[in-house]
Amino acid sequence: MEVKNSLKTPSGIVVLIALILVVGILFWQIDGIKEMFTGLVGTEENAVLSLVSEKNSCYVGEIINIDLKLDSQNQNVVALDAILNYDSDYFALRGVETSNSVFATDNQCSYQGSFCQLVNTQEGEVEIVQAKPTPGVNVSDGLVARLRFRCLKEGEFSEDNFTIDLSNSEVILDSETGEEILSGVNNLKLNIVSATSTPGKFKVLQVEGKKDKPLTFIIRILDPETQKIIKEITRSVSDCDDQEFEVAPAIAAGSYLFKIKAKGYLARKVSLDWPPVQVIELSLLRAGDLNGDGIINELDWSLLHSHWYQAFEDGDFNSDGIINTLDWSFMNRNWGLTEDD
Repeated sequence: MEVKNSLKTPSGIVVLIALILVVGILFWQIDGIKEMFTGLVGTEENAVLSLVSEKNSCYVGEIINIDLKLDSQNQNVVALDAILNYDSDYFALRGVETSNSVFATDNQCSYQGSFCQLVNTQEGEVEIVQAKPTPGVNVSDGLVARLRFRCLKEGEFSEDNFTIDLSNSEVILDSETGEEILSGVNNLKLNIVSATSTPGKFKVLQVEGKKDKPLTFIIRILDPETQKIIKEITRSVSDCDDQEFEVAPAIAAGSYLFKIKAKGYLARKVSLDWPPVQVIELSLLRAGDLNGDGIINELDWSLLHSHWYQAFEDGDFNSDGIINTLDWSFMNRNWGLTEDD
């Protein structure tokens, strides 16, 4: 457990003050809330915030819950400001649920249709601010929030990768002076391991301009909410039209966004529950996205033109060995299309 051993003037209390000002005069009439904003004095005993998971590892692609909990050490607490940090290269935040928070129960204070709280998220950080009028809450294992994360890629960690910012987080005592009583935190280490995946089959029905030619498909598996890449797989086929190919991406069962593309072609997106129960058929792959940015425009034309009357496999859409007006005609018919069309 990381222990707080120095006094400080809490910067996070500014967020709590802003919350109260927005709520308005009715909020200030509730006994005990005004007491949170008098003098703040650190103490040596007291509250602990903890991050708790039902297990110590998750599978690639799995969604896992992590609970933020409060032990108030048998004291009444009227507010907290918890700042959580996580490794965004390995985990994607999917949501924060606070309806079952100990601060939500019988809370007389409301803000934006819910109990008095603010939840701020940015890449790698979540801030949770909650307040409840006197006598507040008194808990030994009280749920503050449940956070849902998707595990993105394999990783074994030697240190905690879900941490509470002890220096800037606060727990406020229900008292006339409103002491800040957070004395320590319990952080969390969560490893990510490869899953055993049931294979699935894809079938590209047609690649525009290509026929009886080999082609390599790039399959990217993404979290559908954050668009973060979980896996990337390549599969080469001898005939790019109407041929099935199998992938076994070693991801946990669940919902994903798949992007399938080939060099020079717009990607096709498909939302899937993995593993699929049948062959996934992909309609026409459209020619022209030479730089792979998901849209066919002048940037792609400049690449095509720079190889005019030369060999350039990515832009040789009719497979005749040279870049010319025939290849331009494919790009021109798809001008302005994006991978979301």
